[in-house]
Amino acid sequence: MRLYLIALLLVSSFGVGATISGTAVEWYTFEPLDNAIVEINTTPKQLLVTQKGAYKFDVPNGTYTLRAQYFDENTLMYEAQEEVTVQGDGNFTLDLIMFPAIEEHELILDDANNLEFTALEEEEQIPPNAGQIRAEDLVIPALVFVAAAALVLWSVVQITSRESEIEKEIVEKPEPKKLPAQPKQDGPSDDLKQAIDTLRNYGGRMTQKELRDRLPFGEAKVSLIVAELEQMDKIKKFKKGRGNVIILK
Repeated sequence: MRLYLIALLLVSSFGVGATISGTAVEWYTFEPLDNAIVEINTTPKQLLVTQKGAYKFDVPNGTYTLRAQYFDENTLMYEAQEEVTVQGDGNFTLDLIMFPAIEEHELILDDANNLEFTALEEEEQIPPNAGQIRAEDLVIPALVFVAAAALVLWSVVQITSRESEIEKEIVEKPEPKKLPAQPKQDGPSDDLKQAIDTLRNYGGRMTQKELRDRLPFGEAKVSLIVAELEQMDKIKKFKKGRGNVIILK
């Protein structure tokens, strides 16, 4: 009876939730790791030892941390840690890839060794006569400087010669003849006059579509004529439905 009550309390503490299961495997061969210790931070915490790498936990909804460790003769060899969030009932599969365990002091020693080896390599790469300048080392820079100076001088000569030719062409080129100015038209053009006469013949009031039908122009041309007459204050244009009504002033 006492064992039954303990089991009932454990079941009620988790409630109806989900199942998280998977396999703890070695990172390089992906072989299951037997006797790995897997734990999850539920309340209370659950812990088990894997058989052929398999583990399984019943958990309620929430966010948990899965942690797995594998020991060989009390030495931590592999470990893994994953965060998992459970929302709703169901079975969740999460395989744990176990990587080699690296202790903090090992990382510090590795960094110190790397720094020491790097310093030694840099010292070995410095030649004994690194601070001395040899005469043969100055030959190539001198040749490059002379070639660059010659190239600059040649470019200046070419530019000067081209400027002289352009100035000569400008001097010899005759001035263009000025065309007589065209007299400005004070009144409307023939197209505008034709539109005004058409409006006047139809009582001074038409739609823009009717005006377009009675003029020998296209739709775009008639739109330009109407806009120009409106700008000249010869007509008034009103919007009516999808078209325009034009009234002659």
